[in-house]
Amino acid sequence: MDNFFVSGTSTLNTQVITIANGGIAEWISNVSLSLPTGANFKIDTGGELVTDKPCNAAKRLIIGTTIYSTCNGAAGAQFSFTDLNVEGGTLSVTPTSNSAICEGDLLNLYSNPSGTGSLNASYLWTGPNGYTSTSQNPVITNLTQGDYDYIVTISDSAGNTNTKTINVSVLAIPAITNTTPGFRNGPGTVVLEAYVSSGTLNWYLNPTGGSSLGTGPSFTTPTISTSTSFYVEASENGCISERVAVLATVNSNSTVITNRKITYRIKKN
Repeated sequence: MDNFFVSGTSTLNTQVITIANGGIAEWISNVSLSLPTGANFKIDTGGELVTDKPCNAAKRLIIGTTIYSTCNGAAGAQFSFTDLNVEGGTLSVTPTSNSAICEGDLLNLYSNPSGTGSLNASYLWTGPNGYTSTSQNPVITNLTQGDYDYIVTISDSAGNTNTKTINVSVLAIPAITNTTPGFRNGPGTVVLEAYVSSGTLNWYLNPTGGSSLGTGPSFTTPTISTSTSFYVEASENGCISERVAVLATVNSNSTVITNRKITYRIKKN
């Protein structure tokens, strides 16, 4: 069990202090600890900010220029140390997302607010190309391949803020660049080909669903007796293209030539 003691008036130029499970934070003198604007004094489940020995308004946590909390909540403080224990510390966001996603997928951003004042807080997200949103958990569409930074700021009714940045990745969907149909005379197998910008090719009998019949740029069909379309898709890093039809043509295995009196049947090789 580790202890975080505040024994003298001091300033720490850090954005996050976390009292983790089993840890204790204690003001052992009537002093102030100052953190920068937007900093987060976080108390995990199992961590504790000591509220006795004795508890008074001279034990202060200052964030920016505001007395954010005193041990007993007096002296104009917004919260007491007990409030911080109950609500997990000071106001904070810990943004997450469903990244990495593929081009065309929805990007879901989650602010994950915590701490005192978070219940009725407001939000501002900003991102590339002038993106803004005031939703707690916005959804973004039509993103192309690339890496993007989104910034979220949470603000409570007293003007306290906390800002974090999250990086998300959008992966490219591989493109099928060309296909080569195949043909044969009479029943049998047909060789079809496809070409892809990158990734793996999978072949199917149906335009959607079903199990893969084979992989790779060259595919030999099962034995067929009539012309049949097969479908190929490209996949890479979990991103899958739309399927493209490739025709396997089966010509009749005989040709009939008829004159007025005689019919000839010519078998093709």
